[in-house]
Amino acid sequence: MSISVIKSTVSALSDKNGKSIVKSQYVGSVLVPMDYTPGVACVTWFKNLKDLVALYMDNVEKAYKTDPFYLSKVEITDYIEVPDAWYSFKGLVPGKWILRGTISQSNKKYPKRSRNFQSPANCLIAIALQYLTPMKDWGSEMVDEVLDKGDQLYNESLDYLEEKSIFEVKMLMLNEVNTVFKFPTQEAVFVIDECLVNGSLKGEKDLLNLENGLEMFFKDNDRGIVAVRNISVAVWRHEGVYYYFDSHSRDEKGLTVGYGTACVLRAILISDLATAIEVNLKAGSENTFNIHRVNVEFYDSGSGVVRPPLNHYKAITDDSAILRSLFSEKSTKYDLNCGKQTIPMCLTAMAFNKLKPSKDWDQKDIDEILNKGDKLYTLTMNRIQEQEEQEALAAELEALYRPKMDGMEEDGEERKTSSGTSANQKPSASSAGTKPSMAQSEAASEAPPPDLPTSFEDEEQEATDGVLKLEQMSNELILGLNKFVFEFEDVYVDSVEEGASGDNIRDNLKPVLKAFYEQEQTEDYFNQEIILESKPLAVAIWRDDKRFYVFDPMPRDKDGTVIGKEDWSEIEEKPPSVASEELEEVTEDETKPIEDEANPFEEHVEDIMDADPGAGGDQLGDQKPFVEGLVADIQFPEEQEEGKEDEGIKYIKPLRKSSSFWREQEKAGRGCVVLFTKLEDMVEHVYGKIPPKVGQEESFKLKSAKLTNVILLKDKLRSEEERTDVYAGDWYFFQELEHGKWIMRGTMTIWHPLFPENNRGKQTLAMCISALLIYRIFTIVCFNDTTVDSILTYGDKLHTFMKKTRKKELMSMVDKKLKEDEIDWFVFRMFNRHSLILLIMCSEQLNNVMSK
Repeated sequence: MSISVIKSTVSALSDKNGKSIVKSQYVGSVLVPMDYTPGVACVTWFKNLKDLVALYMDNVEKAYKTDPFYLSKVEITDYIEVPDAWYSFKGLVPGKWILRGTISQSNKKYPKRSRNFQSPANCLIAIALQYLTPMKDWGSEMVDEVLDKGDQLYNESLDYLEEKSIFEVKMLMLNEVNTVFKFPTQEAVFVIDECLVNGSLKGEKDLLNLENGLEMFFKDNDRGIVAVRNISVAVWRHEGVYYYFDSHSRDEKGLTVGYGTACVLRAILISDLATAIEVNLKAGSENTFNIHRVNVEFYDSGSGVVRPPLNHYKAITDDSAILRSLFSEKSTKYDLNCGKQTIPMCLTAMAFNKLKPSKDWDQKDIDEILNKGDKLYTLTMNRIQEQEEQEALAAELEALYRPKMDGMEEDGEERKTSSGTSANQKPSASSAGTKPSMAQSEAASEAPPPDLPTSFEDEEQEATDGVLKLEQMSNELILGLNKFVFEFEDVYVDSVEEGASGDNIRDNLKPVLKAFYEQEQTEDYFNQEIILESKPLAVAIWRDDKRFYVFDPMPRDKDGTVIGKEDWSEIEEKPPSVASEELEEVTEDETKPIEDEANPFEEHVEDIMDADPGAGGDQLGDQKPFVEGLVADIQFPEEQEEGKEDEGIKYIKPLRKSSSFWREQEKAGRGCVVLFTKLEDMVEHVYGKIPPKVGQEESFKLKSAKLTNVILLKDKLRSEEERTDVYAGDWYFFQELEHGKWIMRGTMTIWHPLFPENNRGKQTLAMCISALLIYRIFTIVCFNDTTVDSILTYGDKLHTFMKKTRKKELMSMVDKKLKEDEIDWFVFRMFNRHSLILLIMCSEQLNNVMSK
């Protein structure tokens, strides 16, 4: 390109006419300064060449007008446009910016152990920091921070590998880098999906090249790591712009150089991103590349305790939260099964945790768990009933066809013993022809009746009919197409029989639970699922990498505690009657002063023993009037001599609500999952659900449960012997789901980011109209996935068009005097209800609606 300066001139300081300003002038031989108005630089253009020459000559001082002049031709051969800087990013070419640090990963500040090997760790840190800090706030110090924290993560990973004796080479694979990194106030957990996209740099043999691979990756993902030829770089997308972090030595244009710095490249096009990666690769014959997806979860750890997000859980304390169902296992919807399905529901919850992590559960998930657990209970009871019927039938058949025993005579008569009974028959009172003695009859008549429940927690202990135990359950559970196989192993089992003294919940539950969960998690038993089974309580317990979970299907309050807990009986102190028995065991020397004088303690005991047993109380019999309601004024001789006035111990009967009251309150209780960040809190919560009086003396069992998921696949392939017809197999672009049913899927939904945010999820009817229109234009056999996407796209456009049309019509109604914000609200309400019926209403009908 050539430019001839023949029609324009540029002056340094000129007046409004483009002429040079005269600052001084000679008057005779004296140079006199002139008054002048300051001028400015200007550009003047002319239609005629002579005007340009005239102005130029006027601006040349008289002394220089005879000097020679030169005309030079200027030719511009190359012109590169440089974009404006974007915050701290410097423009390179249009659509491309760069941000450089001050060092690279090969800087000598890093130890030889890690120097120039940290690229995978640096990529993870870069992706994490882009979550925490907006890209517009990034500067050179942020790039250096990525390198420092990446070196820290690399060394932590190296220490772990050496500790486990699995370290091989310094250049770590991505799966060898630690997936947890602690920032000052947060903890980042990296979720990596390896080799999501792979291909060849040259794209040979029908493989994806790097540009196509990145395009495929960014269709459904936003953050990842590209690994090729021992180089790892981080790529991500933010607000439609692509970023590329390279921790290696790069120059001011982002190209490889001996002594450069790490950099972040910002690009509008994927092609520029792919080119920037390819030009920096070292020479080599390995052309394959892999793109790994990386997501980051952040947990609050400012107080020293890692607290993951609660999601759908509701906080109880700083270290616990609860997720409640709409009902419990005692809901009337379960009819006869009500209150008996605890173990089946616990097993269902543990299996469901394998399909969907419990940290992501919502209320609908717990409802589904309870319903599935109830179905499992019904199936198990049917199976048990069938087994009992088969065993009964087998016993009857065995009794009919059993061979004659040794106690039978050859002629078929039973040999009698000398006492008149058969040899194989146990003697009884009736068969011996004797009647019970008078003493036996009196003992039987005086035998106390069975204990009746007298409080709410006692009734809970009695209602055990039909409740399934863990040993009665099958080891297999099917949820949809998933068959879970359980392997149970005893963690702790009380060997004490009922009623005996020894190991119990009070003594052993806490230490056993703590010891079990203090064990290190392993890959094959990461969740450490266990079932706690006892008479007062049965719950499922498991954990993840951060928290502990307790699943309880029984009706509980908003904090997950037992309803009616405030009326529980505490462990009673020894009454004075027991103390008197202990006094008798004291030696004679110690008791002699007391024997010489009247013992007021014994007088009280005699008064109480003579009292009417039915005068009050129902749990402690004769001692109840003393324990609850009586004020015992007891003074020993020593106290009387010293003149002490002690009113003694008062045993006041607590005020309790009736069991029917708590039964009514239980109807509002719900099943729940309670999570804890501390092991001690979880143990105390479980222990606190057991009544101290009637429950903590019971034995308990802890069993670990290892789950294996076996996927149940449908047999879609038809055997050659089976007759096929026109309805078998795929139909054009429709894929067969089952016989007589086909489906065609698109690549987007109504929530796709392509659609305006205000439209997402509200275009259903508009898309249905779009589908009918496209069906009328194109035959169904030509439909493919692009057609489905087109239906969604045109439906969204129709939705937007109708919104604008409706707004325009409303704004034209001057008589209604509607403000713009009122019109926007009306249109929003109209289209937010997925209704397009109002769009075809005539203006007269609309006026009626507006007037109302």
